[in-house]
Amino acid sequence: MPGTFPASSEDVSEGQHEQQDQASVRRAPSMSSVLTDTQYAILPDDVTLEGWRDEDIKLLNDYVRHMLHSRRSKVKQQLKAFGKYAKRPLGFLVTLYASLITLFGLAWVLFLIGWIYVGEKQLYAINVIDYVLVS
Repeated sequence: MPGTFPASSEDVSEGQHEQQDQASVRRAPSMSSVLTDTQYAILPDDVTLEGWRDEDIKLLNDYVRHMLHSRRSKVKQQLKAFGKYAKRPLGFLVTLYASLITLFGLAWVLFLIGWIYVGEKQLYAINVIDYVLVS
C-alpha cells in the first residue's frame, strides 16, 4: 500500500517461521528414516518376514545392499531409466537431437583437421556443417 512502511525484520522472520511450521504439519512421511529392528527398508508395509530365520534375513539384506551399491547394478538401473526416458516422445527427440549435434560436431572437427577429405568440396562441406551446428 503506498505511504506505508515496510515490515520490520522481526515481523518477516515470524512470518517465515509460521510458514515453515505449516509446511511441516502438511508433510507426513510414510516411514521414519531411522529404522528399528521391526522395520525393513526393503519390504512394503504389509509384508512381514515371519517364519524366516535370522541368517536368511541377513542374507536378503546383504543381497539387496549389494544390488543397490554395486557398480554393475547401478549401471543397469541407469540404462533401464534411460531406456524408459528415450521411449517417450520428448525423450526420443532430445536424445536424437543430442546425438545428431554430437555427430555433426565430430564430422566438423574431422573435416577441419583433414581426416575426412572430399577434394574441392572441402570448404563447402565445412560451411554446411557449420551452418547446421549454429542454427
